Amino acid sequence: MFKRIATIAMCAAAMSLAALAGPAYVDAENKFEFALPDGGWTTEKGADADTKVVMNSPRKDQTGGNCRVLAGLDATTAKSTQADIDKMLKAEITEAFWKNVFEGGAGGKPFTLEKWGTEQRASQTVYFAVAQLSVEAEDKSIVQVKSKQILFWVPGRFNWINCSARADSWASEEQSFETIFSSFRPT
Repeated sequence: MFKRIATIAMCAAAMSLAALAGPAYVDAENKFEFALPDGGWTTEKGADADTKVVMNSPRKDQTGGNCRVLAGLDATTAKSTQADIDKMLKAEITEAFWKNVFEGGAGGKPFTLEKWGTEQRASQTVYFAVAQLSVEAEDKSIVQVKSKQILFWVPGRFNWINCSARADSWASEEQSFETIFSSFRPT
């Protein structure tokens, strides 16, 4: 199961403040919700079965700013407690795990894992990592992209949120990304 999740995350990386939040986005079918940032962010369906929604910054043409939510089912944890899941993931979601995720997302090009760790959100451990990647743009030029990914895992399912922008534009998108990250919750 972790190989599937890592593969999904690699694809997301390659593509890819509650007080300032705009309208709520609720996905009842996939059981998650979050607040869209103010200022004209748009949503669209993902291009693959695992990507449930893509959010695009109104500055996307200049910054490349976008986020995506991947979601999936995990029958192996359906009857587990959150504490059991957190204990299991603590052993699995390591620096090596994140390096594997971003290495795949970078397609063999250079990347730097800036930081990784956990955060507590509403009695749940949330796993995150931030990295800079060299990715090939449509015009075949190499662009530096910064990406933050957060993994939520609850009994029976997971959500993976990936927000990215051109590295030189990260600061102009970071507050909007944090709106999505801080408001996201499995329902």
